[in-house]
Amino acid sequence: MREMLKRGYNIHNIDWFNPWYRGKIRGFDSDVKYTPRKYKSNVYMEHNADYLNECLDNLSRKGIKIVI
Repeated sequence: MREMLKRGYNIHNIDWFNPWYRGKIRGFDSDVKYTPRKYKSNVYMEHNADYLNECLDNLSRKGIKIVI
């Protein structure tokens, strides 16, 4: 998050500095296993194969192709 500030992003909600903050809908989720170092597994439980495909489809519609 601090890197985003260095690059000039304007963060309107300081809650984003808290790694447990999941956004306006989810709020704070202390049950999430947050691993800021190496991502050997999913950080958030909903980041599964379906989520990955949804993200890849979204990027593809925007003209961005990622091959994994």
